[in-house]
Amino acid sequence: RPHIKPSPEEVLKRSEYRQNRARQIRASQDDQRMHHLRQLEGRSLAARERRQQREQQLQRELLEKMTRARRQYQDQLRAVCHRARKENRKTAEVAFIAKEALKSER
Repeated sequence: RPHIKPSPEEVLKRSEYRQNRARQIRASQDDQRMHHLRQLEGRSLAARERRQQREQQLQRELLEKMTRARRQYQDQLRAVCHRARKENRKTAEVAFIAKEALKSER
């Protein structure tokens, strides 16, 4: 079978076909890359939001813990003050009774 040389039109047609095909493949690859980048960006954004939510949750928990600790501290302080006042009253009462006893002895 002898090798027949293609006509210039056929060569041009084949060349244009290959160029179009290559252009389509490049466009398709670009689309795939852009889609992949958008997916990565979406995942990154979601991860950032999750991290921020976790940090905010930790901040809330820490604030609640500190508030609870401060309340307990103030409650204990009030209890100590109350006991001290009670003791002072008792001491003053004993001193008054002792003073009155001394007066009545005279």
